Amino acid sequence: MRLDELYKIVRRNWIVKLVCFVLAVFIYFFYFVATLKVKSLVVPLQVSAHGLMMPAENTPSHVKVSVKAHPQDLPRISEQNIATYLNLDYYTEPGEYDVPIEIILSPDIMGIDSMEVKVDQGSVRLAIAPKARAQLPVTANLQGTPASGYEIVDVSVTPSTIGVFGVETLLESMDSIVTEQIQVDGRKTSFSQTVAIHRDNSLVTYDDDSVKVTVDIQPITMTRRIVDQTVYLYGVHPLFAAHADPQMITFTLRGNQNQLGSFVPELHTVRLDCSTITEPGTYVLPVEVVLPDGIRLVSQSDRTATVSIVPAGEETETDKVVEVIEEKDVAGQSDGEVRAEGAEDAEQSDTAGQASAPGQDESETSVSETEILEEGSGV
Repeated sequence: MRLDELYKIVRRNWIVKLVCFVLAVFIYFFYFVATLKVKSLVVPLQVSAHGLMMPAENTPSHVKVSVKAHPQDLPRISEQNIATYLNLDYYTEPGEYDVPIEIILSPDIMGIDSMEVKVDQGSVRLAIAPKARAQLPVTANLQGTPASGYEIVDVSVTPSTIGVFGVETLLESMDSIVTEQIQVDGRKTSFSQTVAIHRDNSLVTYDDDSVKVTVDIQPITMTRRIVDQTVYLYGVHPLFAAHADPQMITFTLRGNQNQLGSFVPELHTVRLDCSTITEPGTYVLPVEVVLPDGIRLVSQSDRTATVSIVPAGEETETDKVVEVIEEKDVAGQSDGEVRAEGAEDAEQSDTAGQASAPGQDESETSVSETEILEEGSGV
């Protein structure tokens, strides 16, 4: 067929042919639209702020998206295939703007024919402001109190500072970053743990999500003054009696609250070592203060004491008391046995004195009578 004949055929009844073509296209699209189904999805709304500005207020977290496609294609489409975001990259001045919501489709659904995707809300009214950055110290959020007799000595955070990013006016109002709660109630020992940063404002982002917190817990230390503690003499030779000057001293101790508060001095707590003395005389000996582990001596009224050593039997009444106390401790005798021995000795002494007195009178009487008889015979 020649071109001129084809042209004549096309021009013949061309109006009718044009109307038929339009009707066919209309019917096709009508059928196409009638067979499509709509699926609604709730998609997270993100913000892209790689420029000079960023949101100065909270933005909607999700938006509703409508997807229209053939029924056989709808099951392939889900929230994971669609991303929505507000693009602030090109804004350079602070203020309020109607920012359009943009859509990104994943490659998994890009090949679906006859698919229509739209956001029910086309834009978001949003205030934007200049972004800023700062380095702020991190504070550990400790909750509770340690066990009785213990205290928190030190708290360290690693890293000690964290970089923060956000709206300039908001960062100017922040002076530190706080961690999530850390419980120290009833603890007796030091510990370390990784703690998350407490996020109370979504407009601020942090360089680190967590920090390492070390809490140093130690016993509470205290001082205590012991007044007039008797000086104990040990190692005295059985042939000697000893007397110390001073007989009592006062001293100050330091230790943890629980141990020092329950400490009770014993007979041997303050003592003098006389085991090296072999002859009577006067000696200056160091005062020993014997303490349990965990308690240390801070000060004492006397660091030395003068000890007088005399042969047994020549001691003063004070020396006798000291000797009796020492012998009782060494021999393991009770106070009743010592008193019984003292009473028995006293009773024997009194009996001997009473027995000697009558004998003395009789002797004196016999002497007197002899002198009288001799005088009588002489006359």
